[in-house]
Amino acid sequence: MSQNIFSLCLVLLLGVELVLGSASEEDGPLPPGMFKILYPKLTKEQAKKCIDETGVSRTDFESSRSGNEPNSKELCFARCMVLASGALTKDGEIVPDQIKENAPKFLVGNALDDAVTCLEAIQDKIVTCEDMKKMKKCIPKPPRRPE
Repeated sequence: MSQNIFSLCLVLLLGVELVLGSASEEDGPLPPGMFKILYPKLTKEQAKKCIDETGVSRTDFESSRSGNEPNSKELCFARCMVLASGALTKDGEIVPDQIKENAPKFLVGNALDDAVTCLEAIQDKIVTCEDMKKMKKCIPKPPRRPE
């Protein structure tokens, strides 16, 4: 089931990028829309805070979309967003009910059940940015947005 794409947080990054653009002005913003579809419970303010704290940019995101491993900024952004969604506690515990509640719209039915089962099986706590890699294998690849 896993297609080696960054957990739910990569989808969060897609959504944030589509609404806010990147923290870097030279990259320019992307058109709005997907953020509210993917994660209606997270606010622009939460996303902006995570972007500002981590310094993640559109360039970082495009690199991951091209198949590269997520860099440290993306991993930290992912952890920040998962914390903001309530799907991860400050102590690093994964909260399956919050994952179900905050799942992107494309992750439904068996795909959602499989992802949650996989995430529940992670024995280690997610306390550092690098720990986000442990969640990576559990989430299927999100659909690509039209270019």
